[in-house]
Amino acid sequence: MNTQLILGVFALAAGAAFASATVKDVKVTQNWPWNGKVNIDYTIEAPAGALVDIDIVLRNGTRRIDIGWGAHDASRLYSQTAGTYRVTWDPAKTVGNTAPVWFEFTAEVTVANNNDMFLVIDLEGDDGAGHYPVTFTDTPPAGGWNTDEYKTTKLVMRRIPAGTFTMGSPYDEIGRANTDSRGPAYAKGPRTEALHPVTFTNFFYVGIFEMTEKQYCLIEGIGGGSTVAVANYANGVITNGIDILSLRGANSKTQDVFPAYEADSFFGRLNTKFALTGKLANYVFDLPSISQAEYACRAGTTTTYYNGFNSSSLTNDVNLTPLAWYRNATWWRTRTVGGKLPNAFGLYDTLGNANELCLDVVPDGAILWWQEGVPLVEPILYDPDHWPWPSVVQGGDEEQIAKECRAACKNSGGSGGRNVGFRLALVARRK
Repeated sequence: MNTQLILGVFALAAGAAFASATVKDVKVTQNWPWNGKVNIDYTIEAPAGALVDIDIVLRNGTRRIDIGWGAHDASRLYSQTAGTYRVTWDPAKTVGNTAPVWFEFTAEVTVANNNDMFLVIDLEGDDGAGHYPVTFTDTPPAGGWNTDEYKTTKLVMRRIPAGTFTMGSPYDEIGRANTDSRGPAYAKGPRTEALHPVTFTNFFYVGIFEMTEKQYCLIEGIGGGSTVAVANYANGVITNGIDILSLRGANSKTQDVFPAYEADSFFGRLNTKFALTGKLANYVFDLPSISQAEYACRAGTTTTYYNGFNSSSLTNDVNLTPLAWYRNATWWRTRTVGGKLPNAFGLYDTLGNANELCLDVVPDGAILWWQEGVPLVEPILYDPDHWPWPSVVQGGDEEQIAKECRAACKNSGGSGGRNVGFRLALVARRK
């Protein structure tokens, strides 16, 4: 049995069936002798190798209970395979309620996605109309996505569900800067990492890997090695020279609508290679916003790193080393993508390796400070007087120490550099 510790309940509810996966045999039990915790058992039936996201909704009678993740009142478990699972809930940690028995307590367990968890682009293919072929699947290939094929000639993206998360970091997180030029009285005021809820009303897709040199060259129509990349490093992240101007075009600032890109730019050329229809008809390929990047990096976690651990050191952190290339005993350059452990979404290198360029731009090289506790909906930081310079980068890189590679850490990307790359996103068209 797979066991995960996150939530819990007091009754039982029927699962929900979809074309590719079914949840069945949902059972809720108290822990005896009673310790205030509850177990939810359920079974996923799915094709071999298929991955599914699971939503668990808790109710006491007709009232939903907010457990702080997903759509406010749902807990989402990512990338589960066929099998039997147990989830344990501690009410004291989530709703502050240690009532011994809630007789009307129920759990509803459902499959969150349906056949479109992954979007795969064939960068060497043609659908007959001058577009890249696109396929959707919930089932990774035998051996998974972490092979050269999906780092070079194909590009795979993961669907990130709509929902709400808490952006930023707690005041006492190791590595968080808690100084303020206005003096000690402001130290807990608005911060670059101020904790605040962010809601996404639309799903979006992001690349499983950072954009590699080979993928970039195929999209740009560049043969062999790129003049802005490290030669003969096809499955390494594209870096040197990558910035907002190189991706969107030098005259993108003159466009009437933000965010804009010129037709003869990376994103201009890329978007002409697709004929998206149906629920993706209003979607475009772009950079993620900084809030989308952190949401995707965290993959449901609230800790410093996406493996459930908090930071333990400013410099060489044993909790970070399995996840990221950063400045410890082995650093010296950006690496082949996919060399460390992925997060629950299956995304690699969201911490370390290369700083990832985001859409947001801020004034005078300083990161805009968010307001503690103030909720935002799909925000983009944009200063029209300074667009497109400088941009915000996320995740840290291989020359930075551990404190710069936290999920909440943000930096100014400047003009780009050998440690600044990007991760492709497919997002609802921004108005």
